Amino acid sequence: MSEYTVLFEPAERSGFVVTRPALPGLVTEGDTFQEARMMAHDAIRSSSNCCEVRTAGQERLPVRFA
Repeated sequence: MSEYTVLFEPAERSGFVVTRPALPGLVTEGDTFQEARMMAHDAIRSSSNCCEVRTAGQERLPVRFA
């Protein structure tokens, strides 16, 4: 299983906003921490299925989901 760094920040009104520094533009949110976590998982899966993630050296990063 791969591990990803994601940032959970309190939303202005309620809930959490989630970003992933390694994927600029990936932003999602949830009303609860658990919902935000599930939304982040789905967002990462979706972004990995529609675009290639490469390192600075242009090596493709392996993406696996449990």
